[in-house]
Amino acid sequence: MHPQLVYRVLLIDDDADFIYTLKSRLLASKRVSFSVDSADDLTQGLERIQKRDLDVILLDLNLKDSKGLDTLKRVHFKATDVPIIVLTGQHDESLGPEALSWGVQDYFLKSEIEPEALIRSICYAIERKQYDLHINELMSAIPSILIGIDSNDHINLWNQVAEQTFGVAPLWVIAKRLSQCKLQWNLDAILQGISECRKTRQTVRLNDVSFMRPDGKEGFLGITVNPIKGVSRESAGILIFGTDITERRQLEDHVRQAQKMDSLGMVANGIVHAF
Repeated sequence: MHPQLVYRVLLIDDDADFIYTLKSRLLASKRVSFSVDSADDLTQGLERIQKRDLDVILLDLNLKDSKGLDTLKRVHFKATDVPIIVLTGQHDESLGPEALSWGVQDYFLKSEIEPEALIRSICYAIERKQYDLHINELMSAIPSILIGIDSNDHINLWNQVAEQTFGVAPLWVIAKRLSQCKLQWNLDAILQGISECRKTRQTVRLNDVSFMRPDGKEGFLGITVNPIKGVSRESAGILIFGTDITERRQLEDHVRQAQKMDSLGMVANGIVHAF
């Protein structure tokens, strides 16, 4: 018989009573085994993240030494591969969706937490994060630019080729809109292609999309904008494939130039023979 898997949880919260209660409920679970560590401020939490292998982080955004989304961003930067579930003591309609756009797996109001619902969320968050990591590993092996855009127009995939092409790490684009990213390319053409793709639910091809490398050299991309099926038309995501066609464009220009010179030479020879 295989030993039961133990999920390693870090709870970052500055309410001692809440920490005790939540720890007790997680450890009492008969369905899932947990090992629960805790920190009562962000500084201590970041130290725990650095020293321990974790499966999930339960995070209160408002701590003694950090407030709001700044708390989330600092934890996310420190633990990019660990799923985060936000726990908050205040009802803020704008906070939940914005936190989710930063890659948070789930969001709970502390006064309304049901242990079984939280446990299900933890298990699902871990499985989903592992799946995402696996997909990203596969995507990184594909020799094309891959950019994923969710139904809310936020970037959720940025592979290694995209990073190398644009000189921008995933950390600075994930959970942001394309228009918020300082990318040196023909943004208007891309946004128009995305809009058309969403309307038609068909692949849109964009040829000769200009871009500039980090070293200042200019180039061209061949791009396809592909729909990802969602539950409804409004929930469809987008997957952008891009290939650097700069060398091909240069070769085609050279061939056209050579053909033009040959044509001019033939015309010149014809004039000479005519006289």
